[in-house]
Amino acid sequence: MAESWAERVKGMRAGVGLNQHRFAGLLGFTVTSVNRWENGVAVPSGLSVLVLDLLSCVLPLHPRRVLLDALRRAGGEPAALVRVLVWLELHPSIPQPPGPPPSESQPPL
Repeated sequence: MAESWAERVKGMRAGVGLNQHRFAGLLGFTVTSVNRWENGVAVPSGLSVLVLDLLSCVLPLHPRRVLLDALRRAGGEPAALVRVLVWLELHPSIPQPPGPPPSESQPPL
């Protein structure tokens, strides 16, 4: 039997070690959406599905710290999130996507 979206979202959130609020903020989702997905009241759609699918592919490829740093640099902006997640999926042995270090005050990817 296929894993439900509720189980998948809970598992991904547990994989990055964040509460619903921080997980939602990091990925540009609302807390309400994450809560509804995790409780099986709703399922992700549109770009949310793409981001979550990419995240599920990337989770096993990188240490938690590397993944969180890269996602923070994307700033919750959908196109930047997709770019970062695709880059991480294609480069599992390289720790961070190219770009300015997180400490610089430049716009996110």
